Parts: sequence; structure tokens; C-alpha cells
Amino acid sequence: MKEHKLKQLLFNRVGTYDDNLNQLNYTVVTDSKEIIDHAVDYFIVPCPELIYPSKSYAVAILYAHLLEIKFQDSFYESLNDPELFCGNDKFFVCYRDDQKIYDEILNRIGYGSNFILKLDLPQIAKTVKYFEQEFSFDGQPA
Repeated sequence: MKEHKLKQLLFNRVGTYDDNLNQLNYTVVTDSKEIIDHAVDYFIVPCPELIYPSKSYAVAILYAHLLEIKFQDSFYESLNDPELFCGNDKFFVCYRDDQKIYDEILNRIGYGSNFILKLDLPQIAKTVKYFEQEFSFDGQPA
């Protein structure tokens, strides 16, 4: 197991989160178009409301992106990792299990050629903070 994945696993065994779905209000959408639209919004506008599984798709893309940048992990291998979130996201599906939705989200956010991560968006900043906490279990920045 890669060292950074071990740190994530250890953090998830002992860490605490303030976004436990059992303690939050959230909306579930089932229409593919709505899922995609809300996931795309996650990358371009403030999203104060939690909408699933859209958030799960967006955060998976963000985590895979950060894993690629920080640890040179393959973007698509990360998206295909069933343990990307250590089992903590009941809405997460791997890329191979819903490639059509992932590809549409990636296309609409311009992932690849002209993708710019908007760190000033509250939900992006919060996700990056969680990522940094998870992958720096020893106290060192990820």
C-alpha cells in the first residue's frame, strides 16, 4: 500500500468529520441530468446545499485530481478505487460503474486542457482542507 493511502486509512480510522451524513440535511437527486448539473456546479459556483450523489461525483473527481498532482497517482485509477473515500461515502461509485456521468461532468468542467480549480469556492476549499488532513496523518502537509 502506498504511504499516502496508508496515512488516509489511518486518519479515517481515528479522525472525525463535521460532514457526517447521518447528522446533516441533504437532498438526493436521481435524474442523471440533475446529478450532472449539480456536480458541475460544485466546481463553478458556491454550493451551500448538499446534493447527493452529485457531491460524491464532484469530490471523487477533486480527490483524484489532487492525488494525481500531489502523489502522481493515476487520475482514472483513483476514480476506480472503491476505497477512494475509505468506505465513508455511501453515494460514491467508481468511474467504471458510471463512466457516462463522470465523462459528462469532466467534459463540462473542462477537465484536462483548460481545467482550473477554483480554490475560492467554499466547498472546494473545504474539500481541499479535508484532503490535506487525510493525507498528512503524521502532521506534515500532504
